[in-house]
Amino acid sequence: MKTKQIVQRLGQFSRRLNSRSIWVFVAVIQVLLLLLIYLTWSPTHLTLFVPADEASAWQSLITDFHQSHPKIRINLRTRTNLAGDITYRLKEDFVRECQAGNSLYDLVYTDIIWMPEFAAKGCLVNLYEWTAKDTLINEGFLPSAIDAGEYKGKLYRMPLRSDIGLLYYRKNLLGNTQPPATLQQLTAFAKTWQNQGNSQGVYLWQGWRYEGLVATFVEVLESYGGFWIESESLEVGLDQPAAEQAVQFLLNTIRDKISSPEVILYSEEESLETFNQEQNTIFLRQWPYVWNQFTDPANIGVQVLNLSSNPTNNSLRPSACNGSWGLGIAKNSKHQDKAWKAIQYFTSQAAQKKLILEKGYLPSREALFDDPEITAKYPYLPSLKEAVKNSIVRPPIPQYAQASFILQKYLSKLITRTALAQRVDNNEITRLMQEAADETRQLLNLEAISVER
Repeated sequence: MKTKQIVQRLGQFSRRLNSRSIWVFVAVIQVLLLLLIYLTWSPTHLTLFVPADEASAWQSLITDFHQSHPKIRINLRTRTNLAGDITYRLKEDFVRECQAGNSLYDLVYTDIIWMPEFAAKGCLVNLYEWTAKDTLINEGFLPSAIDAGEYKGKLYRMPLRSDIGLLYYRKNLLGNTQPPATLQQLTAFAKTWQNQGNSQGVYLWQGWRYEGLVATFVEVLESYGGFWIESESLEVGLDQPAAEQAVQFLLNTIRDKISSPEVILYSEEESLETFNQEQNTIFLRQWPYVWNQFTDPANIGVQVLNLSSNPTNNSLRPSACNGSWGLGIAKNSKHQDKAWKAIQYFTSQAAQKKLILEKGYLPSREALFDDPEITAKYPYLPSLKEAVKNSIVRPPIPQYAQASFILQKYLSKLITRTALAQRVDNNEITRLMQEAADETRQLLNLEAISVER
């Protein structure tokens, strides 16, 4: 080959090499720029409000979430519980921000009773935009937990933790006696205990004028086969015989000294504190989380509140009120896709398990009821699964807050008069429960007229 041709080919090769090198160089620069942008790009911040007594457990979950999602940061904010009103305070704060058009909330941690109001007011996003009911069931969520997050066929709340009313008892005081299975057995045991010289109250429940009183009442109401408000027809049952019988039972616990008159001052916190202090008190109506707060857990037993008023009537189901909590996405959130990623994580099996082990909550995924690590700490958990599936749901209506206030007002009036030893006869119970029913019907009727207009 001639020298001139060799020089020409070397030149062509050099030009091709330079061209390729330039493209490689450009590609490398692009990758580096993208990496630099990713590393320096500000993370998305999501806001989540929770009760102050849950903050430490949530912070632990959030720390784990940040490790797997470094570009999403959860700003945890808390609300202090005062006289058992935390669920209502969280509800009021969120509705106010929603209706003002503010985007302060991204993730919405909500009690089961408020979801219909949030959905009806357009404050939550339909989560079926990201998932489907069949998918959630296949992932192991309890169908009843999913149903509790639906409103008019759309999902507004992903189930995080289940919650039901339970009956705790001191095994050392019961001895060989089985815990009561009916209201009559509870009453009979209490009277026997008193006849043995024990004048102290036997049964603690929440009688303060707040939502806990309503939860306590609907459990007894269910035991008598009654109802408060039918969600579909909006029929009201507060003036029916079963409702009067349920009221009569609560009043009789005070009259017969089964419960101390001080029960009218008790929310969850006060009743738990009293149970821990008064070691001769046998029974306590409470939620699952208190297991970790007993001073003598080795002596404590627990069962579902299946206190049927009629042991021969097998149609009456266990009377455990559903107090579950879940997560939704605020309609005004500017980061809804990121919020969904956070919800997927927090409702995952691993996250739920961690929350349960730390706080004693009940899961919304069926497999966790039988998880060996969880049952080693909470051996009663498998026995609660069916009760969770069939728990009592308070009326899933947008007007729930107003309806609850009406019921609280009349129940509190009757219970307070009884605690103060004022005369409350059957006629007075009938009259006041009729007023409660009429006021509730007026509320629902006015709301229906307003919607039609």
